[in-house]
This record gives sequence, structure tokens and C-alpha cells, in this order.
Amino acid sequence: MPAASCEPTPPVDERAAAAASEDVALLNHYRPLDEVDLDAVVKATFLSTASDTLTRAADELGPQFHVIPGSIPLPGGSNGEICQQGVNKGAAITEVLAVLGMDAADAIGIGDSWNDVEMFEVVGTSVAMGGADPELQAMADLVTTGVLEDGVSNALTRLGLI
Repeated sequence: MPAASCEPTPPVDERAAAAASEDVALLNHYRPLDEVDLDAVVKATFLSTASDTLTRAADELGPQFHVIPGSIPLPGGSNGEICQQGVNKGAAITEVLAVLGMDAADAIGIGDSWNDVEMFEVVGTSVAMGGADPELQAMADLVTTGVLEDGVSNALTRLGLI
């Protein structure tokens, strides 16, 4: 059991700032495309200083790829994910449930980004995190509190699982 801390939990604003700082640090660690085995890539994440990168990527890659907006706030820029069509969380959950012999109606999916849409379409109960895009929240069966406000725990409690 971890030792209890005597220090007060920082306010949500400070925790969010620390998380954003960690995100920026991650942006500095990437592999150039010429170092990647492109045949082994199923999903790519991108960050761009241009606001039209999502549209350009979708237009240039064509219908065999799914270009999804990301959830990293970038003033004036854009970010997202590129996947092959049919490679998504919904398809993965369907396969896992089949292996386990379980019904999708009994599954719960919790998400906060546009890469969760197909998962929401497959599971019996979809939960959007507070802070997710309002359009994504409207697709969910339930909206919980934000990530930094114990959203997953609150959702599981509300659903009677804990």
C-alpha cells in the first residue's frame, strides 16, 4: 500500500498545467518517418502548426484511411490520428468480446476524444468524460466528470460497479 502524502492535492488548474507541460515534453520525442517500418503502422498521431491539416490529410490519403481530430489543444494548429478504415476501438472491442464470449450490450466504454466514437457505437453503455467535445458528449449515454475530477471512478460508481 502506498504511503499517504501529507501535502495537499494541488488545485485542478495546477494539475492541468502540469499535465499540459508533460504533453509538451512528449511532443519533443518523435521518430522521423524514414526511421519507421510503415508496413507495421496501424495508427499514426500527428501535430501540426497548420489549422487545415485534418482536411488536407483526409483529402490526400483518401477513403481507405480514417482521419480523426485529436484532443490536444493547440492554438492555431491541429492534431489528430490517422488509421486504416476499420481499425478502431469499436472493432477491437468487438473482437475481444467475441473471444471472451460476451455480449457488447454488457460492455461499457469510457472516452474523451473522437477516436472513441466507434467504441460508443458498439458498447451497451457509453460514457463521455467531462471536458470532452460537447458533440461527443451528446453521443454518449452518460457524461461523467473530467479526468482530473476522478471521472472514471465517478462513472463506475454511478453505474454501480464500485
